[in-house]
Amino acid sequence: MTGKKYSAVLGVIGVIVLLVALLISGCAGQEPSAKEPIKVGIIMGLTGSHAAFGVPTHAAAKAFFETEGKEIAGRSVVIVEEDDESRGKN
Repeated sequence: MTGKKYSAVLGVIGVIVLLVALLISGCAGQEPSAKEPIKVGIIMGLTGSHAAFGVPTHAAAKAFFETEGKEIAGRSVVIVEEDDESRGKN
């Protein structure tokens, strides 16, 4: 294996190890309070050029939560909605 390929492989392995370490450390946090709601964000184009897709998708998501109940694992679910006006946001 050439030096450049070896360095690239070591770099990829390093990134994977770092991601696994971050994942494990994030999972080791405190248990959330049973009283804390779970927030589900829905950000999509409800106006503008993407409204043809955003409006029915938004309606389907709301219908799902109304039909299935707004509770997951004994915790309430709060839907946070935002119209990105078909511009997208980072």
